Amino acid sequence: MSSVVQPLPTARPPELTLRVASHHVRAMCFTPRVKAALLDFCKSLAQYGFEKGPDGRFRKAMLRVFVGVTNDRSDFHFHRNELDALVRCLKMWGVHENAIVHEYLPDNLGIAVEYEVIDKRTPRDDQVEKIAYLIAPGKTKILTVDPGRGKTFMALAGIAAIGRRVFICIKAMYIEKWIGDIEAAYKVKKGDILVVRGSAQLSLITQLAVAGQLDAKIIICSNMTYFNYLKDYEKFKDGLLDLGYGCTPPNFYQTCGIGVRLIDEVHQDIHLNYRQDLYTHVHKTISLSGTLEGDDEFLINRTAIMFPRDERIDNGERVIFTAVEALQYRLRHQNVLKWLNKARKSYSHVIFEQSLMKNKQCLKAYLEMISDFVTHNFRKIRVDDQKLLIYCATVEMCTLVTNYLKPRNSDITVMRYTAEDDFDEMLEADLIVSTLKSLGTAQDIPKLLHVLMTDALGSKQGNLQAKGRLRDTIMKIWPEAKPTFYYFVCVDIDKHIEYHQRKVEIFKDNVIGHKYLTTEYVI
Repeated sequence: MSSVVQPLPTARPPELTLRVASHHVRAMCFTPRVKAALLDFCKSLAQYGFEKGPDGRFRKAMLRVFVGVTNDRSDFHFHRNELDALVRCLKMWGVHENAIVHEYLPDNLGIAVEYEVIDKRTPRDDQVEKIAYLIAPGKTKILTVDPGRGKTFMALAGIAAIGRRVFICIKAMYIEKWIGDIEAAYKVKKGDILVVRGSAQLSLITQLAVAGQLDAKIIICSNMTYFNYLKDYEKFKDGLLDLGYGCTPPNFYQTCGIGVRLIDEVHQDIHLNYRQDLYTHVHKTISLSGTLEGDDEFLINRTAIMFPRDERIDNGERVIFTAVEALQYRLRHQNVLKWLNKARKSYSHVIFEQSLMKNKQCLKAYLEMISDFVTHNFRKIRVDDQKLLIYCATVEMCTLVTNYLKPRNSDITVMRYTAEDDFDEMLEADLIVSTLKSLGTAQDIPKLLHVLMTDALGSKQGNLQAKGRLRDTIMKIWPEAKPTFYYFVCVDIDKHIEYHQRKVEIFKDNVIGHKYLTTEYVI
């Protein structure tokens, strides 16, 4: 039962009901005037950008809206932390507090479960503080620590202490990793972990919950499966029940007895994850990320709504152990290669790589440059089974680089890793060629010595995540090791210079040194 705060005595009936949950506010039962105010408020939650039209030209357009709205516009779902802003907007439209009914839902603790911890590792001092933060009162918890500093370990320790059924909603590519991490942390029996991929399986879970037959302690769901559930609800509303679901999203967590929701790499798919909050009502949410920092001002503001800065934990000192080196090269003929996305009028490294692949002479020189780097910056200093990761922008370039390096490094294992390739095989490889999308986050590559970024990248988040593949644990094996993040800079392309300068700023105070090296490479 929800608690109701009645409006002050008035001659007019309420114009709006706001149902306030742990992470969202549902606006319902409203008058036409309120509906106009709500639609006006939605305008401030829209992200604009450029969209390709039927004629191939890019035009400014609304890309996505950070609000949940049913197609018939009868229900609006806003973030809980937007409640004050929403009330101010309504007031500007002449809808005052005495015309609004506030319903506050009681805390959804979820079903109590016991996790038998078998991981015998003792938390470090900094981890003890963060685990205590996860357990402490508060609906929203966010861990943003450097990659390799034990986010998963701390999250699972916190979940065990909280002792409630948990819903882990993550990208499908991370599911197997989380299953392995959970089985290493807890003693689990058959049925303790339930994996959900696809609408049919999610529908079945809701049916089991309604029948009182949902016994799993941990439910792991692909985020697109859950997102499609939300979109179907906004399309069909309560008609979703006729499609086989046991409940609709506003009641999902309560019906399924879920007390804790966890999202890993929350900075990815930020719109999707924000939209999850708009239907979430749980005792506690836990989110994990290497960094919440980004470049887009609108998304920075949305992230601050999800995770108010005063609710985040002070992460303390960063562990600084990585060196950074920029390797300069030149173009033999500047008018031969292309890199400009004419429609967007912006630099595109995908177009640059595609142009390289069409020019045999330039491609040969480019591959030789990468091969020479492998020889002098990796092979000559490599100790035992240390590893190298090379990033390219496209799968096609990853394939070409891999095929070029294999016969020239036949004594080590060279492997391409993309969505089509085997993850376990990749972990055994000595030299890995991948894309930032395939191997940019959430994956720990043991004994990784160097990373080479051939992709000209300006994104703050992308650069930090790429550098973050390096772990200080390598120096526990080889104390003299110098983990280094390398990247190419073409001095004949203005954007490369701009991105280099941006990297200097991004990595400032976060690396042990940042060098700019002039080379004799010409492609």
